[in-house]
Amino acid sequence: MSRPLSPLGAAALELAVEYGAAVFPLKPRDKVPATANGFHDASSHPEQVAAWWDANPDANIGLVPASVGAVVFDADTDAARAYLGELGAFDRPTATVTTRNGPHVYFACPPDLRVPNLRHQSGDVKLDFRGYSGYLVAPPSVHPHGHVYTWACPLDVLAPLPPRLEHALRTRFGRAARATVDNAPRPVTRGAFDALPAGDRLRRYVAKMPRGLEDGRKHACYVFAARLLHTFQRTHAECAELVHCWNAMNRPPLDAGKVDEIIANAARYGATGAAA
Repeated sequence: MSRPLSPLGAAALELAVEYGAAVFPLKPRDKVPATANGFHDASSHPEQVAAWWDANPDANIGLVPASVGAVVFDADTDAARAYLGELGAFDRPTATVTTRNGPHVYFACPPDLRVPNLRHQSGDVKLDFRGYSGYLVAPPSVHPHGHVYTWACPLDVLAPLPPRLEHALRTRFGRAARATVDNAPRPVTRGAFDALPAGDRLRRYVAKMPRGLEDGRKHACYVFAARLLHTFQRTHAECAELVHCWNAMNRPPLDAGKVDEIIANAARYGATGAAA
């Protein structure tokens, strides 16, 4: 019988099981990933999460906010917190983590807004955003200086973006991409791979797919999508989930809209088509 998970492991497993959060281990008392591909390795699969913390009970927890449909604001200064307050960030309860320097404030991300990792700085106001890519340190992780991250308001209280804050994301914070419905955020972790049944023929095929590509990404993407749709007879939605999951591991990933275009071409033309 395996030993009980540590408090950190139990918290990571709860995030995965109760909230569907994609999590992965960080080095103990650190913010640095303990896996080879960082947040691209994140998973909500219970067996994978338990195995990570069984092997490394003191590992901190990395959480991918997009996996819970959230965008998160990291406000480390008084000026940043005051600015968020002016935009309505503290007008109603929402999931919030207390950190050593300031809160991580979570909001539900609108489906047509794709927020990348970015930093906004204007005068004394310095804000970090986490959304479609990247990760945050989740409770009860331990900061390098000993502070324990805690939930000031739990993750199941996820308020919608306040209108003024959403407007600022769409207009002032220039790199917050306005996505179309067809280019809506997709999961960026390998959780879709982990969910495939062990021993499944598709899982064996997926395991052989080249990862971390710099060149040949479009061709490999087309071949993958065509095989999923026409050989393995997966639905368009299932194909998109797996292909976007694979794409997130490339360096750099293809644009999400380009991936959707390639999938559409693969659906139409099959193995004889082109990636475009």
